[in-house]
Amino acid sequence: MHVLFLPSWYPDPDQPTNGIFFREQARALKNAGFRVGVVASKLERGTKKRVERYNDDGIETIYGYIPALPITIKIWNLVLLTASFYRLFREYEARHGRPDVIHVQSAIYSGPAALQIFSRCGVPYVITEHASVFERAAIPPWHLAILRKVFDKTAGLAVVSPSLGEVLERVVGRCASGWKWVPNMVDPVFRPADSRAGTPFKFLNVGWLKENKGHEDLLRAFAKAFTDKDEVELVIGGGGTLLDDLKNLSCELGIQKRVHFLGDLSRNEVLSQMQSCDAFVLSSHGETFGVVLIEAMACGKPCVATACGGPNNIIDDESGVLVPAGDIDALAAAMTKMKKDIDSYDDTRIRESCLDRFGPARLVENLGNLYQCALKCQSTG
Repeated sequence: MHVLFLPSWYPDPDQPTNGIFFREQARALKNAGFRVGVVASKLERGTKKRVERYNDDGIETIYGYIPALPITIKIWNLVLLTASFYRLFREYEARHGRPDVIHVQSAIYSGPAALQIFSRCGVPYVITEHASVFERAAIPPWHLAILRKVFDKTAGLAVVSPSLGEVLERVVGRCASGWKWVPNMVDPVFRPADSRAGTPFKFLNVGWLKENKGHEDLLRAFAKAFTDKDEVELVIGGGGTLLDDLKNLSCELGIQKRVHFLGDLSRNEVLSQMQSCDAFVLSSHGETFGVVLIEAMACGKPCVATACGGPNNIIDDESGVLVPAGDIDALAAAMTKMKKDIDSYDDTRIRESCLDRFGPARLVENLGNLYQCALKCQSTG
C-alpha cells in the first residue's frame, strides 16, 4: 500500500525535533513494508520560496518553504499553505505515482489541502489528530468552519487520546466514520541503560517551558516535598519563554542548587537524561498525549503525571502515579511516595508493557486497519 503523509508540521534542519514522531511513524510503516512518502509545507517569515526534495532512508520527501504574510492576515496564510501542499502533492504524484491513501497528521494546517486533493483527485484521506488547540478553544471561527468540512469528509479519524476524541466530537462534530484511539508510538531508540547507582535521586522533566506545562506547579511541589537535606534533584530539559521566570522562582523557593535547567536538548540528549534519571515527572495542565511519558517508560522509568488528558490512558499502577492537574499538594505527595517506593517498580515490566501498547508493531497494526477501512469506505461510497 502506498501512503502519503501530509503533516501540519515536520522536522527540518532549523527544527529537527518538531513533529519528529510523524517521521518516526513514517519510518515504522516503511520498515513494515508500506510504501511511504511525505509532502510537507512550512510558512516562514522572511524566507524565499523554495522546495527541497530528498530520499529520507527510503521515504521520498518533498518539503516546501513559503514566505508568510503578516500575522494579521491569517486566513491568507492558510490559503497559501493549502495551495503549496496541493502543488507539492501534484509534483509528488508526477514523480512517484498516486498514493492509495493520504495520512493527515493533524488537520490544523494540512487538512484543507487533503480535502482539496480528495475533491479534485479522488484520493481518500485519514486524519490522526494531535493538536491541543481544540481543547483550548484557540481556533478562530473562520478556521474552525473550514476544519469542520475537513473532518466531515475524512475516510477515517484517529485520535491520540480518548479525551481528544470527545473534544473533537463537541467542537467539530462527529464524523461519519467515528473516531478510533490510535496512540502515538515510542521510538525504539529509547531503551534502558545499565542500572543507575548512587545519589542524588533524580526526577526528570522534559518539555517546552510554557504556561500549559505546569512548571511553576512542579517547582513548588518539589520545594514542598523535599528539603535541602534530602538527596534529591530535579532536572528540567527544554527551552521556552518562561526559562528566566522559572529560574527566578527556583531562587525564591530556595531550591536553585537542586534544580537544573538544561535548555534545549537533542534527541540523543533526551535519551541520555531518560536513562540516567530515577523517575520522570510531568506536571502539565493539559496534554493530548504525552510522548515523553512513553519514552521514559521504554527506558524502564516509573512516572508521576497529572491526569490532564493523554496521560490518563498511559499511566497505570505498575508504571507510576496520576494526580489531579494543578494540585501542588498532590504532586508533592506523589513525588515523595515515588522516591520512597522506587524499588517496588519493575523496570523490565514497565518497558515490556510500554512496547506492547505503544511500540512500532502496535502502531503499524492500528494504522494498517485504519487505511484498510478508508479504502473500503472509498470503494463502497
